Amino acid sequence: MAEIKKAKAVGYENIGCTSDGKIFSTVEKKYLEIEPSPNGFPCVMLMGKWRNARVVIWEAFNGKLNENQKVTVKKGGDKMDCSLDNLEVFEVKKELTPQDFYDILVEIKDLLKVNKSNPLDDDLFKV
Repeated sequence: MAEIKKAKAVGYENIGCTSDGKIFSTVEKKYLEIEPSPNGFPCVMLMGKWRNARVVIWEAFNGKLNENQKVTVKKGGDKMDCSLDNLEVFEVKKELTPQDFYDILVEIKDLLKVNKSNPLDDDLFKV
């Protein structure tokens, strides 16, 4: 039998999640329908908003994700299968800041030994 965890700790007081990938409403006393989004992600309607079902289930069992973490399915897994054994978390690399982007462009310029006739002339690198 699937393990059930309350999602109260992650903001859903009346929701229970099962380890086999189902979400139960204790108010409506039924399993909620998990539907594919236009992008193919499994979504569930909670408190009037569509939520990523993978995240809701993962967080019910493992706690809140940090801002750099995302939940995905294991390689070759069914995108709509939200069971815990089909889910994994990965770290997202930080976004490039304008300074990071500038530094990369300067490195590329130096590597290519850009001359003044090149479209990537020094005007691009003025701050």
